[in-house]
Amino acid sequence: MITAKNDLKDSYRMDSDLIVILDIDANYHYCSPTSLKVLGIPPEEFIGKNALQYIHIDDDEIIKESILRLEAETQFTLRPYRFKHRDGSWRWLETVVTNLMDNPAIGGIVANSKDVTERVITEEKLKKSEDYYRLLYDSQTNYVVRTNMDGNYTYVNKKFVEEFGWLHPEGEILGKNCLTSIIDYHHQKTHDVVGQCIEEPGKVFKIEIDKPSKNGKIVTTLWDFVCILDKKGVPTELQCIGLDITARVKSQKALEESEQRYSDIFHLSPQPMWVYDTKTLKFLDVNKAAMKHYGYSYDEFLDMDLRDIRPESEIPKLEEPSTHIQQKGESYYHGEYIHKKKNGKEIIVEIHTNILSYKGKLVKVALATDITESYKHTQAIEQQNKKLRKIAWTQSHRVRAPLTSIMGLVDLLNAHDQTADEKEQVLKYIMNSAMELDAVIRKIVSTTQKNDI
Repeated sequence: MITAKNDLKDSYRMDSDLIVILDIDANYHYCSPTSLKVLGIPPEEFIGKNALQYIHIDDDEIIKESILRLEAETQFTLRPYRFKHRDGSWRWLETVVTNLMDNPAIGGIVANSKDVTERVITEEKLKKSEDYYRLLYDSQTNYVVRTNMDGNYTYVNKKFVEEFGWLHPEGEILGKNCLTSIIDYHHQKTHDVVGQCIEEPGKVFKIEIDKPSKNGKIVTTLWDFVCILDKKGVPTELQCIGLDITARVKSQKALEESEQRYSDIFHLSPQPMWVYDTKTLKFLDVNKAAMKHYGYSYDEFLDMDLRDIRPESEIPKLEEPSTHIQQKGESYYHGEYIHKKKNGKEIIVEIHTNILSYKGKLVKVALATDITESYKHTQAIEQQNKKLRKIAWTQSHRVRAPLTSIMGLVDLLNAHDQTADEKEQVLKYIMNSAMELDAVIRKIVSTTQKNDI
């Protein structure tokens, strides 16, 4: 018996593992020389001592469980536990326990232990790393998912579950196909992008996908897809990070509709309109009415600025800061200016301007009303009125003289003490004054007609 036990011991002497033989109470009866290399403790120090005194208190249960297992199992492997090293540190051991109590050649429990400290530490670091990234992904306000090459989920973060977990009422998303959360009309587009990812691993591809929401509406999402390779360089997973852009898309659509309404009002306006940069005064956009009225093409307008439609005399007035910059809190401005058409003809226009957001910056939109004819008409009327006032002023005293004479002669005619000859003479004077008045009036009428009044 002793020879068989020694043969067993000798078979382990050259092994790098730690070999010990214990009794049912976990007391050492034998320890291989490798204990010095593995634990820094000479083998003879273990003899007669109990294994529990070297094991971390938090791992006692592992040893106690192994003793119970010996009743039903001949051999089993203990999960890693901590064993105290000579230098005070803790080494992680993984042990295969074999019950040879009934073997007369051994008569004990053989424990074959490997130092797996580096492996355990690496696994713990990996677990911490995975826990960190899982926590990071789960705390994301973006969606984070991974799928295998068949499109089945291998990972989904908390945000994704909150938004689309309702699609799997059984509560299990992992293993389900990702197309279940994509509206049908975007299936083919998704397939196409996945194909691109596989062709160019590591490259990020963007894709906009519509997904169903629990309230029956559509959720528009924007995703970054990337194909991940395994150690052999074979595509193994797709990582996808997405975000909800429904509000952005809605705002963009509203903006586009607003811009379309602006475009319709602007381009279909019967009055000339243009948009210009207040700093450079360059035209940024013009409508058809402006092109027709001024004689320039669209491209010609965009190569010009406001100075090009003004006569030289008007340019100083144009460059006054107050012409383009409103007072604080005001956005509206109007004034009358002289413009010049392509053919050189000058016109008088009434300009109304307002501040506008155009392609991401503040500019001005101007509406021009040609008031040349009405201005000339008004000026003509004012000129005629001026002439009429002058004529009336200069001629009124000539009308007044014969009229005063007639009035005085009428009073004289009414006197009772006049003779018939005197009355006849007075009537003759009245007739002369009336003829003089008639001549004055005729001259006034003739003068007004001559001056086109």
